[in-house]
Amino acid sequence: MIHIFKKTLLCSMLVVFTASCSSNVDTEATSDVDTEVNSGEGSQVVNIDQAEQSKPIEKQDISDTSKDNLTTSIPLEDYIDINTYGDRSYLTPLFLAQTTRDMSDEDRLGFMSAEYNSEQDQFKKSDLGKSILPEVNKEISKYEGDFGIKIPFGTISESYHPYYSSYSKYNKNYDTIGIEAIDITLLPYDFEKKQFPLFQCINGQAGTFIPLHYSNISRKNDQNIELYFASLAPKEASYSTKELLGNLFQYRYKNLSCGLDVEDQEKAREIEGLRSKYEIDTKGYFYYKVTANENSLIAQPTYAKFTVFNINNGEELATKEFTWSNEDRF
Repeated sequence: MIHIFKKTLLCSMLVVFTASCSSNVDTEATSDVDTEVNSGEGSQVVNIDQAEQSKPIEKQDISDTSKDNLTTSIPLEDYIDINTYGDRSYLTPLFLAQTTRDMSDEDRLGFMSAEYNSEQDQFKKSDLGKSILPEVNKEISKYEGDFGIKIPFGTISESYHPYYSSYSKYNKNYDTIGIEAIDITLLPYDFEKKQFPLFQCINGQAGTFIPLHYSNISRKNDQNIELYFASLAPKEASYSTKELLGNLFQYRYKNLSCGLDVEDQEKAREIEGLRSKYEIDTKGYFYYKVTANENSLIAQPTYAKFTVFNINNGEELATKEFTWSNEDRF
């Protein structure tokens, strides 16, 4: 108490580009085109190489494949609300823009255009590549450089939530990206620590602060490109040990703890009374910088701020901010 190329096609695995992507594209083509590239009915899904994906992530690899310092400033107003994307097709040009893998013009065309990929006549394929390459590169360029997304806190599908009117226009069937949100659950007040422990920390399990995943929906697009949300404890949390969980972009923490600090006992009493009756919710945003290694898109937390409010009258009760260290980045 969360117009880009449609149905683009991966013409090859992310790890091994096959001969099906070959063509005689003239990479010197510079003319712009006005026609949008569509994949049509012939789109197919190609899985990422499972052997490559199953390799454990070594600390050195994380450092080598990470992008610029995560705290390099992306102004908060420049983060894009993930719910504004009508579908996940944007993940394809985002991956092509952010990946550390070297991508040729041929590779980009294969990823972005089913028409190009399915053309068997090599002269026609070459001519098509020349005509659509400028538009393909233009689309990919939208996602180059520092790229940030944000996700709202709270039950944005409820009419009492202050963000409800903004999000009600998006899909509410719990099967698309249009209803992503992050839940915050306050546990009973801790008099010794003078705080409300957060369930999202106290459980200490992998998945801490990962956005809600309604109905276990997949975050992959039609081409099996997935946006992985890194699970990292914020600086404001405490823990005794941490363990890197292979290729999951997550840590498991022992004795993990964080909370909403409320020293004023009267305010704490008010929040506890509302909490015990399920009459509080949160608002605010969680901010992620999107990076990539050769195979995966990774949303890495940079900043979060949420406010607890009374769902009956909207009264703001307390606010918490979280920040993250670059030391644990993927």
